[in-house]
Amino acid sequence: MKIITTVIGSYPPMWKNPTEDEIRSAIKIAVEDQIKAGVQLISDGQVRTDMVTYFSGRISGFEVREKETYIVGKIEPTDDDTLIRDFRYVKSLVGDKVKIKGIVTGPITLVFSSKMDKSSP
Repeated sequence: MKIITTVIGSYPPMWKNPTEDEIRSAIKIAVEDQIKAGVQLISDGQVRTDMVTYFSGRISGFEVREKETYIVGKIEPTDDDTLIRDFRYVKSLVGDKVKIKGIVTGPITLVFSSKMDKSSP
């Protein structure tokens, strides 16, 4: 039986309010570190922010206030493609050397990690 190695969790953000170039640099560092460590199924390192803020900050109905997430209204699907762009960037870095996974925070984690805004309908 073969066990594939992978990672969970996020690299710590390297900059406060990073530019896209700084984010790409951080993703590249995370990818290189994972490959150097022998990880076979890598991620982008989730360098933008923590996993809950990453998604709740892009989904209508959530609001992030100083790293706390609030449910402020009806939760709607998003058309933000940041996750896809980061995935494609990682693919351009590694080609076929390793497998890549996209990390998606589940709905239960999002809701249980959020507070209900008192003014929410």
